[in-house]
Amino acid sequence: MTNLNDSLPDLMRRATEHLEPTSTDLVERGMHRGAVLRRRRTALLSVSAVGAVLATAGIVVGGTQVFGSPDQKQAPVAGAPTTAATIPAKAIPPATGKDTLATLRKLLPAGLQASKPTWMDGGPGGQNSASVVVNDGKGASWLMVTTGYSYDPRDCSNSLPHTCTMQADGSALVAVFRDEIVRDGKIKEASSNAVTLTHPDGTQVNLTSMSAAGEGSPATRKQPLFSLPELARLAASKNWGYPPKSTFTEPPAAEPKPPVVPVAETLATLKKVIPGHAQLSQPYTWGGGKNGFNGASYLTDDGKGASAVTVMLTTQTPVKKCQAERGLANCKVRSDGSVLTWQKNVPSYGDSRQQKYGILANSVALYLPDGRYISLSSYNGLGEKPQVKHTRATPAYTVEQLTKMADSKLWVFPGGTK
Repeated sequence: MTNLNDSLPDLMRRATEHLEPTSTDLVERGMHRGAVLRRRRTALLSVSAVGAVLATAGIVVGGTQVFGSPDQKQAPVAGAPTTAATIPAKAIPPATGKDTLATLRKLLPAGLQASKPTWMDGGPGGQNSASVVVNDGKGASWLMVTTGYSYDPRDCSNSLPHTCTMQADGSALVAVFRDEIVRDGKIKEASSNAVTLTHPDGTQVNLTSMSAAGEGSPATRKQPLFSLPELARLAASKNWGYPPKSTFTEPPAAEPKPPVVPVAETLATLKKVIPGHAQLSQPYTWGGGKNGFNGASYLTDDGKGASAVTVMLTTQTPVKKCQAERGLANCKVRSDGSVLTWQKNVPSYGDSRQQKYGILANSVALYLPDGRYISLSSYNGLGEKPQVKHTRATPAYTVEQLTKMADSKLWVFPGGTK
């Protein structure tokens, strides 16, 4: 396993590039460990220990469909959902952590056994938190809530792909499922569901449910007691209060977003720069629009086995030197001022699955002096799909070939520079 230090574009690429949501290892693995960890934390602000990126089961809040994933292990909640309404900060008097605990207990469904209540005051401009351990007779499950204010955009611009949807009232709902982490055949960390609902006025509710009695505790049940749809409905309650807002300040005005580049154009360019005459199939794109990044992939086959090839384009804060804290082990500053990083035959898994499936990747990332960023990866199979073995001994394209692809003048980056 490599360092956990991905840049935001790599996180977004690795979270979605293989045609279907995968497991939490997507954010634990990969190259270019991270020029922009701060933005990753922003994207999943206050989602407790949940750092994984997976699409979710069908969630409906305020009449808006949120996500759909074959990997979600729990059925959507039956029945009509409650409507998410904007929660004006002035509608409810300032709340303490003790108030937050009382609200959490009030919203618990009837019939659940609740124990080990905790709460903490956030103070002016801070976050209140509260938690309980609930049990429906099938095992204990930790449930935690934090309420406070968001200093980030009240939209999906900083969220990872397929994790966020805008609600009819202008709220942004982020939903994340994290699978259990298994090491040497043993569960080392329980699975969890988490949602973050950010209202247009900046008020924010975060809820996390785990398949254990607390963070770092052994698993007590197969799945968290509360599903993502259920957590979304709890977050949408009008009963939540917030800490005093005296020290809360509005975030600075957002910088203008880069001009939109059609994501179909990125896919077409990828097709042009792929070397040789490989058979191409399964075109796929993500990002685009106002997301500020474009992602595209093809499944290529040169007669020696299928190989997924992916690309991510965006514009970000320029990276002008190799820095150890970014985890850029294979890195050089080129004569034009660009920074090139690469990894060769990197294992996709850090546990027993690597020996079973044998997925390897060659990857490069190119940071141009003006902030343009491109990353490309080639796999020795269909990518990091779970339970799919490799199709060839090594990735179809070498680091040198990927570098040449990245250097192509055909790419048009979000930001409008060619």
